Amino acid sequence: MRVPAVVVLAILPWPSLLAAPERFEPESCFPRDCFYYLSVDCGALKAGLQDTPFARVLLHPGVRKALGRLPDMLLEKLRQETEELREGTGMDPWEIADLLSGQVALTISGVDMLSGPRMLIAVELGAKRKGILDLVGRMESLATSSGIGADARQTAEVKGVQVTTWTMPFGPSIQHGVIGTHFVFSVGIGMETVIDRFAKGAEETQDALRFNPTYARARLQAGGFTPALTVFLNWEAIRATIALFMGEIPMAQEMQRGFAAVGLDKLSSFTYRLGFRDGDLEGKVYLDSPGGLSGLLGLLAECVGPPEDSAALARVPAEATEHMAFSIQLGRLAREALQKVREGFPDSGPALDAFQRELEGAAGISLADDVYKLPKLSVHAFNVLPPAGGLIPDGVLIVKTAQFEPYLRLVDQVARRLGAEVSNVQVGDREVAYLTISSLYRKLGIGPASFPSAQAASFLSIFEDLEPSLTLAFAPADDEWMVIATTPQAVGRYFSSYSKGKTAADEGGFAGLVRKEVGSEAAYAVYRGGRHFLAAYNTLASLAVMAAPSFEDELKAYGVDLAHLPPGEELSAGFRDGFFLLRPTKDGLLLHGHRVISNALGSPSLAASFLVPAVTAGLKHALKSKLGGSDPAERLKAIGAILKAHAERSGSGAYTHDAEGTLAALQAVVDDESLPAADRERLLDLLVHPAGKERRARAAPGEEGIELAPENVSYELVPWKQGPKDNPARILAYEKRAYDGSGRHVLYVDLSVKRLPEAELQALLEEQTARYGKKAEAAEGEEEKDKEE
Repeated sequence: MRVPAVVVLAILPWPSLLAAPERFEPESCFPRDCFYYLSVDCGALKAGLQDTPFARVLLHPGVRKALGRLPDMLLEKLRQETEELREGTGMDPWEIADLLSGQVALTISGVDMLSGPRMLIAVELGAKRKGILDLVGRMESLATSSGIGADARQTAEVKGVQVTTWTMPFGPSIQHGVIGTHFVFSVGIGMETVIDRFAKGAEETQDALRFNPTYARARLQAGGFTPALTVFLNWEAIRATIALFMGEIPMAQEMQRGFAAVGLDKLSSFTYRLGFRDGDLEGKVYLDSPGGLSGLLGLLAECVGPPEDSAALARVPAEATEHMAFSIQLGRLAREALQKVREGFPDSGPALDAFQRELEGAAGISLADDVYKLPKLSVHAFNVLPPAGGLIPDGVLIVKTAQFEPYLRLVDQVARRLGAEVSNVQVGDREVAYLTISSLYRKLGIGPASFPSAQAASFLSIFEDLEPSLTLAFAPADDEWMVIATTPQAVGRYFSSYSKGKTAADEGGFAGLVRKEVGSEAAYAVYRGGRHFLAAYNTLASLAVMAAPSFEDELKAYGVDLAHLPPGEELSAGFRDGFFLLRPTKDGLLLHGHRVISNALGSPSLAASFLVPAVTAGLKHALKSKLGGSDPAERLKAIGAILKAHAERSGSGAYTHDAEGTLAALQAVVDDESLPAADRERLLDLLVHPAGKERRARAAPGEEGIELAPENVSYELVPWKQGPKDNPARILAYEKRAYDGSGRHVLYVDLSVKRLPEAELQALLEEQTARYGKKAEAAEGEEEKDKEE
């Protein structure tokens, strides 16, 4: 397969016989008006990445020796996947990337409806000039053999620069040449204007990119360090072009409403800059909107802000692995966010109304009266490992009691409505309030709906295993502050340990980092999880080395010898404290992060966020397997086993049945005092099909008994009297509907299960109702002999 010439030419540099000694500066030579600008200092990016903690681990001689031939084998596999590129250029992607040692810049200054984007690419030739020119020669041959003949290529001198023009049969002509230190490639933009700007040099023509006020403003706001990567999106220019092309058609009006709802109607630009400081990554994102952001973006900037009381730092332990501090106007955020969505997307109104009704009904609240009126809340949250050690960090929030009381009342109201277990736990000398809500999404009615397919049912089963639950423990710290945590033990440790040692405000805490890097006008997070990389690495390395003998043959095939892995102490120096902040400005929103990725690498909180759901899902899967699993046939068999055990205990030997229907028959089993509590819980779980909308039955608040309702049962029982020893062709129970979309599962009296097509099931029910239905009307206790062949 040949690579299209246009693609080839657009990706790679093209030679010129003439090279000027002056440096080509893209920001001074690219056009002032642009949609998009990208600048990458390849040399600085490569060097900076090699100095990060990530790369130090991967490039350590011991790690490389321990991995043996495995990295080379992986690279060879990648080379094989790019064989066509190697055939055309004689180089693989890594060799081509190695040629780029200087700046690469790209701009799109507009879009032509007929010929596509107007684009400029500038590639610094640098020390790899010869290698680049050799590659260009091979690419020229490839382009010609791909269908562009020699007559399509013309070379001429333009103001001292050799410019090559390729005339395309369809689309704009392509031009390229070496200008100063860079190769410049253009599509739909005349090279003469670029050469003019370069020639003027110090005169700094006003039509250059650097004089674009939108770009200059964004660059200033996202400045403060030397970037290796800059991405600038001129949304103001893009929006104007969209409006010009779309005109006044209805679709354009809908799009404008959507822009206003999100906040894109006043957004001027988006800028991202990435650099390196102190041996690690630093990045800034700036959303520029003169006069302030609008829509959802503006709402977020106004409703999420800096914490109100810096004195709370004295209540955060110095050894915290992460600390987040912010204030949030949750009531206003919820109210106005829904309002803006309705205004921007009118068609979403009915769906939002239905969602609101279901949520209010499930939670027993009014959004207008209970949620929208919630006041501003200032939060200091931290994660910290227990003093005596542990794998799971304690998650703790410090809030002012007066601010949190309305939230606490709302949580208590919702929790009790959803059947939460609320209790008081004595931890040390403190009484801690504790509540739990399981199956949170399902109880709130916001889980995924049932789909008529086996694939969807399987997905829903996975979702149920991962469905979150809510656990909260809280206690007053004093008359002014309250402590909230995920477990009562964490609250107890706060009072016994965290509040008594060194704090974040003390020497050795991270108040200095907050003061120096964050300031007082931003919501922020401080990350120290990288400090725990040493323990995580040493643990994994030890496990790997001790397990390696069991895989000796497999490892030798790749030349892997894990004994060469270095001690973690040799790698830990680069993992230092980092931060992330969100700072609203009068003209936009700034997001600034430093050392965020390296601190996530060894973060106990991140590990716990994967460990807890994985363990929960595993245990639930094991329990489901014991109960009959998510397999429909096994679940029905497990239900039948409980019904059979109940029939044997009842003395009559007959399966539960009632002329009033399934609920009455099953209620008799649930109310059976001789039924073991574990079997009762199992039955209540099993009665809800994994792919159904039904919910597990639970006791009402303040009551002990459980009353079944239609929404608690996914199955139907036949109402006539029969027992396990009756004709095995007799139906005992069946699914309410075809949950997997291909018939319904049917349970027979011998506890066998079959899946029947709907028509066949209906015919069988009609036949057996006519045959045995009269027995359901017989007097209680009357014995009838079933005469069957």
